[in-house]
Amino acid sequence: MAKIEVRKRQWIYQSIDSIEFVGRYSSTTTFDRLHKSYIGEWTTEEKHDNVTKYANLMLLSDGENGTPLVIKEALVSGIGIVCSKYAAYDLDESLPFVTIIPDDKLNDLKYVENAIKDNREVSANMREQIREYGVKNFSWENIVNQYEEDILKILK
Repeated sequence: MAKIEVRKRQWIYQSIDSIEFVGRYSSTTTFDRLHKSYIGEWTTEEKHDNVTKYANLMLLSDGENGTPLVIKEALVSGIGIVCSKYAAYDLDESLPFVTIIPDDKLNDLKYVENAIKDNREVSANMREQIREYGVKNFSWENIVNQYEEDILKILK
C-alpha cells in the first residue's frame, strides 16, 4: 500500500506471486499496472475495509526520511512489516514481526519471497501484539503526549 514509484522498487518484485500491490500509479516507473498483482488505488473506505485482510506489508524503498506513515499505520492495524533499512528508522528490529531485508538481498527475489512468507506466518498469529506495539509507539495520541512532555521539559 504505497504510491507506485521508482524509489519504492515495486517493479522489481512484481513476479513474486504472494505480493499484491495497492497504490496510486506513477508513470515514471516500469511497473506493469496491467499485471495481476496490481489491485489499483484504494479509497479511504476501501483501505479501512481491506487492510486487515493482510498479514504483512512490504516496503523495500531505496531511501526514506524516517519510518514512512504507511508502516506506522500498518503496525497500528496489527500488520507485520517487511522493509528495507531505509524504511525502518525507528522500528524495533528485534521484534519477530519486523523483518529488515539487507541491502545485499534487495534484488534476491527468492530471499525476499521467503522473508515475506516467514513474516506473514509470524504476523498472522501476533496481530494483538503488533497492534499494541504500533499504538504504543506510533499512535497520534501518544506522539502528541510525548511532544507536549518534551516541550514542557524545554520550557522549565
